[in-house]
Amino acid sequence: MLMDLQISLNKESEKEYNVRITLTDFESKKYSTTFKEKLTSKYLYTSSFKNIKRWDIDNPFLYDVLVELLDEENVIDAYKTRIGFRTATFTPEGFLLNNKPVKLIGLNRHQSYPYVGYAMPKSIQELDADILKEYGCNIVRTSHYMQSDHFLNRCDELGLLVLEEIPGWQYIGNDHFKELTYQNITDMINNHFNHPSVVTWGVRINESKDDHDFYTKTNELARTLDSSRQTCGIRNTKKGDMLEDIYTYNDFSHVGDNIGLEPVKKVVPGYKPYLVTEHNGHVFPTKKNDTEARRKSQALRHTEVLDSIYSDKRYSGAIGWCLADYNTHIQFGSNDHICHHGVMDMFRIPKYAAYTYRAQKEDEILLFVASNMISGDFEEFLLPETVVFTNCDYIKVYKNDLFIGVFEPNYDEFSNLPYPPIIFDDYIGDIIVNSGEFKEKDARGITSILNAFYHYGFNVPLRTKLKYLNLRRKGVITYDTLVRQHELHLAHQSKKPIVFKFEGYIDDELVLTEKRGHTKEAKLIAKLDHSKLEHGFTYDATRVVVSLKDEFNYDLTYANDVIEVEVSKHLELVGPNKLALIGGSNAFYVKTKGVAGTGTIKITSTRNQEIELKVDIKKGTLS
Repeated sequence: MLMDLQISLNKESEKEYNVRITLTDFESKKYSTTFKEKLTSKYLYTSSFKNIKRWDIDNPFLYDVLVELLDEENVIDAYKTRIGFRTATFTPEGFLLNNKPVKLIGLNRHQSYPYVGYAMPKSIQELDADILKEYGCNIVRTSHYMQSDHFLNRCDELGLLVLEEIPGWQYIGNDHFKELTYQNITDMINNHFNHPSVVTWGVRINESKDDHDFYTKTNELARTLDSSRQTCGIRNTKKGDMLEDIYTYNDFSHVGDNIGLEPVKKVVPGYKPYLVTEHNGHVFPTKKNDTEARRKSQALRHTEVLDSIYSDKRYSGAIGWCLADYNTHIQFGSNDHICHHGVMDMFRIPKYAAYTYRAQKEDEILLFVASNMISGDFEEFLLPETVVFTNCDYIKVYKNDLFIGVFEPNYDEFSNLPYPPIIFDDYIGDIIVNSGEFKEKDARGITSILNAFYHYGFNVPLRTKLKYLNLRRKGVITYDTLVRQHELHLAHQSKKPIVFKFEGYIDDELVLTEKRGHTKEAKLIAKLDHSKLEHGFTYDATRVVVSLKDEFNYDLTYANDVIEVEVSKHLELVGPNKLALIGGSNAFYVKTKGVAGTGTIKITSTRNQEIELKVDIKKGTLS
């Protein structure tokens, strides 16, 4: 494996110096070489190392490179950085990582947090990368600016690919503005060149109009600074001036009842690499406490786009808008000045849409039922279609332990997606047949009538009306009998609580079970992201997620309890000390103050429930 090093010195030297290069991997294996040269201010050196492991999204193998300048045996100066060895190429037929095709699935990230804007320390910046990876993303776009080194370092460690771009949104200014843009490109590439996670540089102002001379220069500059990576530029126009290596486009064409993405040939000028860099988002803003129907619709809109990505190898992938809700200016967001465009809220608490991404993972089994399954929440007590996001082969569904049926992924609607959701609206199955109350043929007739009423209301087909009249004529049922069957099996009215059980199967083996239904418990839960904090050259912080859950571990989405937070002298609360649950949950951040010891976080609720969390805090170095 060849490694090119560009070594920068503050001046040229007539004297020959020894330069020692040491490559150390995270298994502590070392590779070292030394050469002696007269050094120019920018010196390019190529070295060969054997048995090098490649950096990959599933095995992000990293190396430390230590370059030492020696006068004889004395170290005059040294520089250490971290790298990974990999190839990354966007082609007209998709993206290749280490010469293997990878479909890119990701989300845009705003480096924005409640109360503090961008001002969050290392642990919180890193957490976003962890969340993106946890929820099935293999790429993130740093919209629309360079982001924290801590975040990019974590992307390197996790194997999360990055599209990094320069600051700006739609506007192109005067010559001074353009000079600042050239400087931004220079700073971005020079500072983040060694990150193996970064696979392309965004060198256009986001969604700006074509400017041939300006963008010719931005691309030339990027290629001069880094010939190893392709360039891109995010557009909201089709078939524009193709100056970049990759055509990147924000496709908001999906509105819920059409295909997820526009065909490549309608967007891209010619046979060029193509990556969708935004979709959904503002087209269907969704709050965490919106109706179940809206939250489910947002999730299925993202699912439609994911399905389109897999329909054509010419889509390198798509990066959805966006990871989390964020504060915005008065003209753009909702009345609370928040853009509710995320698949998570501002605190990174997931909405239903997050689970369509998570379901596509190979290394985790998921079974998420996107409903509370409470019929009283819906018109005429009729449950709508139930959507289950899962990567199981099939599920079995029970109602109060009575078997309804087996349901499989919806490949009819999502034929290209690796793991489509399971969508069903049969809540009777063979329950009436197995009850023994009627003969089997009559029971199936009653089931058929109820299911027809579920779909058509009183405008049932003629054949259903005739079936009903025949059963009445035979004395099997009366109108009152049918109404009672409707109450039991469609409106789910019963003297005992209704609980639905969902069993997930892989290779015919039960792997997961979820329950939803009428609840009798409400338990306050609080979870720390980090129980150990280190106050070093700046403060450290952690998120605390608080939720009110039922006995099935499902958020009670109508809960708006007020919680009060009290912290010990070791910690400082970020934001108010009283906050209400929104959609059954909320979160807050606490940060260190430089006081070592065991910090406590006390949470009390209006239900007289109390939780105390402990955080170990130590003082780190100031460097």
